[in-house]
Amino acid sequence: MRAIIIGGSNSLKGGGWTSQLIERAPEIDFSNQSIGAAPSIMGYYRLLTGPAFGAGDIVIWEYALNDESQITKGKYEEAAALKHLELIIRHVAAKGAYFLPVIFAAKANSSRSHKSSYAVGIDRLFAAYDLKPVRATELYCAAHRVSQVPDREYLNQLHYAPSGAVIPLVLDEVLVQLANPLKPKADIAPLQTVDQPDCRFVADFSGGKQYLFQNSILSTAIYLPLPDSPLTIRIPKGSWTVVGAIVMRSTVPSVLAFEFDGVSSRISLGHKNRSYKKSLLGYRQFTSGAEIMVQDGSVVRVMKLGSGPSVANAGASVLARDAALARDAALANNAALANNAAAGHGLISLILEPRTATGSKHGCAENGGAENGGAENGGAENGGAVAGGAAG
Repeated sequence: MRAIIIGGSNSLKGGGWTSQLIERAPEIDFSNQSIGAAPSIMGYYRLLTGPAFGAGDIVIWEYALNDESQITKGKYEEAAALKHLELIIRHVAAKGAYFLPVIFAAKANSSRSHKSSYAVGIDRLFAAYDLKPVRATELYCAAHRVSQVPDREYLNQLHYAPSGAVIPLVLDEVLVQLANPLKPKADIAPLQTVDQPDCRFVADFSGGKQYLFQNSILSTAIYLPLPDSPLTIRIPKGSWTVVGAIVMRSTVPSVLAFEFDGVSSRISLGHKNRSYKKSLLGYRQFTSGAEIMVQDGSVVRVMKLGSGPSVANAGASVLARDAALARDAALANNAALANNAAAGHGLISLILEPRTATGSKHGCAENGGAENGGAENGGAENGGAVAGGAAG
């Protein structure tokens, strides 16, 4: 059996629950495709572009904490979170594979009585698809006859202590369910999506600069608009909404502007953790009302660097850094470093969602595009230049 794990930074921490799970179940071929600081749409992207799986394999999903955290911060819409979770479930069902949800909770939501509308929504999905989630809060509270997980079980607001009492309870229940896994019900109409789920991750970019990024958990092309050479992309035929992007973020402040027919929307490629010098794979959602609507098929989308302090300054700082890194790589005669030299940040894929005749949005589905899945990291924290990060 292959077990593909998609989750947040709790699923990436060295010595955390995934590392311990791998040690306790050596007979299972684990592939940890988790990415921290991102919600379920990232898990869906990783599932579509990662290692192949099928009947007899299992997908373990651990993005509930991240979803709820980003919903609370206004970075992710609840309806989108539920939709993307259902797309994951239905994709797994279509493959004939098993599905196991593992639900962690932030310290602020560690009460047994906590029931946000998102929590109610995922419960509804799991019940509809005949799935049995592993609930960390429920397991701890039942075992210790308390109503809330105490603060000592957390490293911080978003991460459990690997050596605490919560993780062993979760592991025991996960192992029980791995011995008798459940398949999502495959013959029901979708609850959150409309008819056939359909979404595209598109990456057929022209112009700008293209880099190859590789580390232990990811191999992908990264595209960066240059001051004198914006990126362009031809959108597939149909009526679409550009709702966001998969990006590589860094501490270098920069902004991408997406334009079409005079409509513009922007996303930042920077992340706030200035002490962390590595790059972070991330999801950027356009703010509600700022999504770009594409009415016709085969249209061109133009992207260019927006303002850091300014377009010119942001572009110059990126080019200066790229040149220095490339020079160092050449001096070291290191081909791998040369390939990755300028891949500190950039665009990986646009996320398109189709619109009905009335303009409402559907869900997402598999697409070709230029992404590669990358290799498993076995549960080690961060795994190089793509970090676990904080959930949210």
